[in-house]
Amino acid sequence: MNKFGGIYFPLIISISTTLLNVLMILQTIISRKNYDIFSNVFVIIIVIFLYLINYNAIRMKNERKVRLEYYGILALFAVSLMRFVNRFTILPFYINMTSVILFVGFGIFAIIIAVIRIMRR
Repeated sequence: MNKFGGIYFPLIISISTTLLNVLMILQTIISRKNYDIFSNVFVIIIVIFLYLINYNAIRMKNERKVRLEYYGILALFAVSLMRFVNRFTILPFYINMTSVILFVGFGIFAIIIAVIRIMRR
């Protein structure tokens, strides 16, 4: 994996995800709508955690072991972008449901892989 794909691209995506979630928190506070801001804070914490794991693995030359975390960062960006767009305009139902099914499936897959990694140790 090259240096851009290994360190800088996940950093850019992590910063973008964090900014999208901060903008959603600010939009909730300014408009005084009844949106939940704790999910945004949770996504920010998870993205930072995943990026730190990815960065340390790249620094230690273990890129192959963190592909799941790399794709997790990308998936959280896609979910945050979809939620951000849905705040201002409603996407069609089939697009929302398809993406929800894909991301829930990816989340279950990631949890299974994490459990398998823990059981091997």
